[in-house]
Formats: sequence, structure tokens, C-alpha cells
Amino acid sequence: MKKIQKYLTVFFVLSFLVVNFPLNVFAWSHYPRLYGDDRYQTSKAVAEKYNSGQTDNIVITTGTNFPDALSVSTLAGKLKAPILLVNQTVSQSQDALGYISEHMANGKVWIAGGEGVIDSTFESKLTSMGNTVERVAGLDRYETCLRVAEKVSAPKGTSVFLATGENFPDALSIASVAASEGYPVILTPKDKLPDGVKNYLLKQQPSEVFIIGGTGVISESVESTVKNILPASSITRLAGQDRYETSIEAYNNFFNDPVNIYIASGTDFADALSASVLAAKDNAPIILVDSKKKIPPESTICYLEYLGALDYPYDPSNPLPPDMWHLIRKQLNITIIGGQGAVLEKLASNIMHLVEKPPGTGRGYMQNSSLPPDDCDYSIPKSHHFYDIEGSSMPGNKKYAEFSIIMSIYNHQTRQYDEEFYRMQLQELRSTILPVLGEDITNKIIQAAERKTHKNITIDETFETDTKKS
Repeated sequence: MKKIQKYLTVFFVLSFLVVNFPLNVFAWSHYPRLYGDDRYQTSKAVAEKYNSGQTDNIVITTGTNFPDALSVSTLAGKLKAPILLVNQTVSQSQDALGYISEHMANGKVWIAGGEGVIDSTFESKLTSMGNTVERVAGLDRYETCLRVAEKVSAPKGTSVFLATGENFPDALSIASVAASEGYPVILTPKDKLPDGVKNYLLKQQPSEVFIIGGTGVISESVESTVKNILPASSITRLAGQDRYETSIEAYNNFFNDPVNIYIASGTDFADALSASVLAAKDNAPIILVDSKKKIPPESTICYLEYLGALDYPYDPSNPLPPDMWHLIRKQLNITIIGGQGAVLEKLASNIMHLVEKPPGTGRGYMQNSSLPPDDCDYSIPKSHHFYDIEGSSMPGNKKYAEFSIIMSIYNHQTRQYDEEFYRMQLQELRSTILPVLGEDITNKIIQAAERKTHKNITIDETFETDTKKS
């Protein structure tokens, strides 16, 4: 599968806000957002998108606590069933019951989780609606995930995911993969593999075990135990510095140039879980973001830039012809899961700035560049090429521009990122195409970076132009 190289991605997004000038510089296309007033309405909205017709199977799981819910994606994917979140009682779960009433007749509802999180009255209510009901649950989260895996009935040798049962982000990172590939999600505590999990692995003999997360969530001793009981299996750990980088590591392994991308909160489990089967249907990753941040994590920025860039090698002696600049970006289809409380509008907008190719002027990109870490501690690109920007809608009397840049440098030794804000000014903004900006701005960026000892540089910036007479 295609892998993202570990390098500094530097890109440039120019968003022009014209002052005292009656001109619409861009019209960003609308991006879909599936959401409701709360997680239960959002879950229903996602289910409607996944299947707006009749369905034979529906999986319901708790929206109040993550452990019992984390492993259901594989079962839902096998059944081609939407996942609906419910509250603890029937009276608090009218959104899910409404979907079931509208889209199921004499079907089967699977309840994932014990009566402590999903009340026993659900069985009688769902049965009274003409459906059959099966509850899949164990004594704890680890038994529950095994009961779910048994219902999946994956053939012997099927790969499995091993994720922590003590938190949700790592399991969510591979939820859509689990749903599309049919790989069971098995939960474990940090320091000891439960006996039930050992027995399951011994019985199934998976060809590959993917350990999701670093040693801070699944210890080396657990990894050693897995290797000892499965000597013929391949054991792969996918991990990053945090939940967001870990998720990118997972996507990089399982998604080969996806066209569709889902964005959901990485600070709560509900929306990403609801969207897992929808994302699986579209062969799409669910990218996790911080609900309180306006800027996506650096690892996410690099991943989106990587997906959106076409494989056009930069050759200074043979640059891409200007009439082909508009072709160098692949359009990615972004869907936001959840409302403003889950993914801020500004964050969604910044993500769209990364991946969208607007119809008019006002956007430019530097080609991805990299330096091997052999002779330097930090990746600082030395040559770039600007793309896009046809300039047709830029007013001719624009002479001055000021913009802010968020920059990060990647440290090859620590594998960490730092951010720094810069303000820059540029004189003589041209009204036609803007490749003339390339050398000037690139040099400013390099000089600023080399004056600092940061660990990584990404760039997302806002351009504000001033009207000045020539």
C-alpha cells in the first residue's frame, strides 16, 4: 500500500478578503455536514445517509459510555446495518426508535451492550414493533467485544485489531476499516492480555494482528504475549505521538488514495462510531480532530495535503506549464460529522481550505518537498513551486498584502511538531498569475524557520488585501 513519507509538508493557502472593493473573490463550494442537536440526532442523520430505505438489520449501542460500543463496527459492516446510538432508557431514545419505525419491518435489531447501559425495556419495545431482538453482551467490556467478535464469525486467519479498552480514540481510528474489511476489534487493558482474548486469538490464529496505539496504551508486555501465542502471525503496531497521529498512521496503512473523507471529533466517541459503517461504504477514513481547536493537527494537515497532491514531480528545469496548474490538485470530498460542538465551523473551513480547489483565484500551493534526515535535524524545504492561482478575479490595483502564517517544522529525531505564528508583508501583489510570489515568500519562510529551533512547519494562512491606488 502507498505510504506517506516522513517529511515536512509545506503548503500555502491564500484567502483574499477584499476591503472596500465590490468583488467576490471566491465562492467556496458547500460541504456536507451530518448533524443534529445532540449525538442521538446526529446518529440518526448518519443512519439516514447510510440507508434511507428499508433495512433488515440495525445495530444499536450506547451513546453514554464508550467501552461496549467500540467493537460494533465490524458486526454492523458485516450485516450492512446502520449503527444507532441510544440512551439508557426507551423514553430517552426516541430518535433511534423513530428511525427503526420508519426503516424496518420485521427485521432484526442487535443490541450491543449490557442492561447496565441499555435498559431491558428495549427488548419488549422493539419486539412490540414487530422486530426480533438479540443482545450481545458480556460481563465487562472485554467479554462484550469477544461476544461481538463471535457474532461476526470471521473465518480463521482473519486479521484482527487490538486496541485499548481504557479509552476510545485508537479503536475509532480503525472503525471504518474494521467495518469494511471485517476485521474484529478486540480490546485489552494496558498491561495484561485477558485470558478470554488469549483464547480467542489462539482459536482464530489471525494472519496479522494490528496493535493500535503506542506502549502508553498497550504495553510491550502485551505485545510480547501476543507474539508468543501467535508465533506464525505478523504483529504490527500502528502508533503516533498522540491520538491524532496514531489515527493517521492507521489511515496510511489501510486507505490507498481515498476520494471521500469524513471528519469527526476525536474528543468524544459518539459521532465517529455512528459514521463508521457510512465511511466503510465509501471506503473512507474518519479523520479525528480536536473539537476545541480551529486548526487541524499537523499530522492531519500533512495527510490531507498528501491525499490532495497529484504525483507531479517538481523539476526546476521543466516546471509545470501555467495552463496546467489547475490540474495538480485532486478533489477530495469532505463530510463533517456532528454539529458546532463537535467540529467548529472555523475548523471545518480551514480543512476545506486545505483540500478544496476553488473555481476562481486566490489560492496557491507550494509543492511538497523533503530533505533526508541524514545530514540535518529538521526538514526545511529549500525549493518549491507555486501552483494554481489564475488571477482572473484579482483587482489590478492591489499593491499591498499582509498575511499570517502558521508554521511547523518536523524533527526527525523526536518525531514531534511545533507551531509558530508569523506575520509577513508582501509588496507589489500582482493582479494576474502569482508565481512571482514564490521565491520571495519561500525565502522569507526559510529565513524565519532557520532563525528558530522549531520541530516542524506547516502553513495555513489568511491573506488580507488593502486597496491602494497605483
